[in-house]
Amino acid sequence: HEAAAQLMATQVRQRALAHLSSKLQMWFWGLNHLQTYVDQHGHALVPTEYKASDDFLLGRWVSSQRYAQKVGRLSEDQVRRLDDVGFVWDVEEFRWEQGFRRLVA
Repeated sequence: HEAAAQLMATQVRQRALAHLSSKLQMWFWGLNHLQTYVDQHGHALVPTEYKASDDFLLGRWVSSQRYAQKVGRLSEDQVRRLDDVGFVWDVEEFRWEQGFRRLVA
């Protein structure tokens, strides 16, 4: 009975780790797509409905990262990696700053 419980706990841990690993792989896949977008467009302001050439829903992924950061679901490492590619956390503030820079230029 105890061996069965240990086996079940091990299987649950393995599934949880596999899920976490899969989730992290997807996150890095999204980051890679974002870097490609930045390389091609010169900025990280991805339109919400933007799809990458392989049909990856990059715009939705970007939106979900903003939400995840807002509710504290991103690690410091994830935030740093997104910052490193020029991630736009607040679209309205970003657009206001762009408009202001144009105005004073």
